[in-house]
Amino acid sequence: MRARIRPVLQSVSAASGESTFLALVTGHDYLCVDAVQSSKPLHLAVRPGERKSLLGEALGHVLLAADTDLAASVRGDDPESWERHAREIAVAERHGFALDLDSQKAGISCVAVAVTPRAAIAVAGPTMRLPKARLVTIGLKIRQELDAVRPANQEWL
Repeated sequence: MRARIRPVLQSVSAASGESTFLALVTGHDYLCVDAVQSSKPLHLAVRPGERKSLLGEALGHVLLAADTDLAASVRGDDPESWERHAREIAVAERHGFALDLDSQKAGISCVAVAVTPRAAIAVAGPTMRLPKARLVTIGLKIRQELDAVRPANQEWL
């Protein structure tokens, strides 16, 4: 999958000018496995090997929206945190992408799209360059790029 997704990361990063990364579910976390860094002086540096909780960020929320079994496990393990983020997860399920609008780190915004129930792509950068409308456009671009590299007869989200 990583080999098929790398060109998508490169294309989306080039089109958006922002850092783009691929992450996989590991337990109740996600693990960044590949990244294309923005060449702009001010950018979010994402490094393969970074691990974060599924709850609290767009990438985790889109993965939870894509996998009901995973969502049930996370919800059962930490119901209080789940309740704090349930609305964002429901919105991600409805729209097919999740947004962080300056909510997790001051000055950073992100859009994430699930590739499969266990993998997602995200684009993140400074909020001043990534208002909500632009993030939605980037999310749609990610979906188009994924459609172009999807293997025949394989259902990606």
